[in-house]
Amino acid sequence: MPYSGAFWIAPKSVQGKLALVPVLAPVYKKAFAGSPWFEVSRCGCPHGFSAQTVGERCTGACGQMITQEAYPLPELISDLSGRLQSRRSFVYTEMDADGHPFMGVIAYRRHGIDIYREKYEGRENPLAETLFTRMPQEVAWLDEIFADLERRPNGNLRNFGRICTLMAEQLDCRVISFRTINERLIGKARSVFGDACTEYRIRDRGALSGVSSLLVIDLEPVTADLGREQTLAIR
Repeated sequence: MPYSGAFWIAPKSVQGKLALVPVLAPVYKKAFAGSPWFEVSRCGCPHGFSAQTVGERCTGACGQMITQEAYPLPELISDLSGRLQSRRSFVYTEMDADGHPFMGVIAYRRHGIDIYREKYEGRENPLAETLFTRMPQEVAWLDEIFADLERRPNGNLRNFGRICTLMAEQLDCRVISFRTINERLIGKARSVFGDACTEYRIRDRGALSGVSSLLVIDLEPVTADLGREQTLAIR
């Protein structure tokens, strides 16, 4: 059973969040090496990543010899920890009975203009600029969501609605936003939140296909039935 003995954690203290980073970092690295991202190593392609391993030549436009992993664990742990310490954040994970994570979520409370500057500025994307500069003062920015599909191939988005409402509560925001190329995540957001979820397709050099989706969820009018989602034990 996918949820046998499982529990979820969403610590409120910075110390509690930082304690989860070394546990979640290997899951993050493994998840983004797979479909649909294929971020195994760094290269000179517009996307910035290659599906080839270190020592191989990139088969993309740059043709470079690969010398660096996409996410070396010490660097990844340092980066995630630094962001958690400098921003109002939300961290969530679902684990098995032995404390091994199935999936993780990392989100921050941020101004739309700051998100735009970090993710899109300098990429000549007027649609992204317009959308982010018109966002409410601050939003819950779902920066990362990832899962270990070998440990749990299905059901990792089963609690997505509850995760979003918990995120909004902890970050004190009524609007949630995120960008993704994961069609399964897009479909889940639309099915859970219905008309409260708006999707924008944006030209994005940081995406493998050159296009990503920006989703904006306004929780204020949400009447979605979240009761169908699996309830896990709380720790």
